[in-house]
Amino acid sequence: MMRALGKFGSLAAAAAICIAATAGFGAERTKRPAPIAIEGDAARRPWTRYPGWTTRDYSAFNSLASIASPPAPRQPRTLASPIVGDPAIGRQLVADRSRGGSCLACHVMGTAGNADLPGSVGPDLSEIGNAGRDDEWLFNYIYDPRVYNPETIMPPWGAHRVFNEGEIGHIVAFLKTLKEPAKFANALDDPAQRPAPKETRDNLDPLVNPGMWAVERAEELWTASGPNGASCTSCHVEPRTELKSWASSMPYWEPRLGKVLGVEEFVTRHARATTGQSFLMQTEEIPHWPFISAIWPTARQFTST
Repeated sequence: MMRALGKFGSLAAAAAICIAATAGFGAERTKRPAPIAIEGDAARRPWTRYPGWTTRDYSAFNSLASIASPPAPRQPRTLASPIVGDPAIGRQLVADRSRGGSCLACHVMGTAGNADLPGSVGPDLSEIGNAGRDDEWLFNYIYDPRVYNPETIMPPWGAHRVFNEGEIGHIVAFLKTLKEPAKFANALDDPAQRPAPKETRDNLDPLVNPGMWAVERAEELWTASGPNGASCTSCHVEPRTELKSWASSMPYWEPRLGKVLGVEEFVTRHARATTGQSFLMQTEEIPHWPFISAIWPTARQFTST
């Protein structure tokens, strides 16, 4: 199995230990920023997604690379007339989990989605129809809730074009029909009774976490020199004591690039600047998920005594 990993296992492990050695400086970062390559791309160009990735356009959403959200509106929109929507269509829309996870991801909404595993991040809306909110208030809160609450974590569904104005009208019509507490088929569906999930898997077991196969070569690759003759150990001789808190400091805001820097891009840019290695993001050399799965167990190894 180890042979099957080949080059991927070696380079993923190399990237894992390099970032462990350099990314999480924690307090040290405030004294002297870790060197990174500012110029050039961190990913292969022309860039393409993984095979089978969705073709949906997410350019209107925020990402680590750019802020796409329009500014919060200063005033609620004034509606020319009361909303005429179809509650039945609205009931389907709020339960459509292909639309940003659906409204049910955060709210209990009466009979919507048959009350199947609704979330509890937001308030229970099962009786919102009794709250006395008018069409304009409901419409604006769905379209862009920042107009009422600048600190909200609720997405601006209309401003982000997840729902158009007609669809929001249907949702408003449905919300106005909600006047009774939700009825749940079982305790699992009820957020108030739902048991907390328990994780019983061992993330240090390579048969459970394939990333551990890459981490096994960490000590060897820690001392491996890059094209410019430097290695991770050139700066970090004792990672177990020097880098105890590195994982808790990632991701972080990188002023030299003007954006949030995640672990994978940090590896690419830091390795390029210090060892000359070229670990491009999301390639066969450092695929995204196996790379991340190799990183976090490494942190636990470094902090063990």
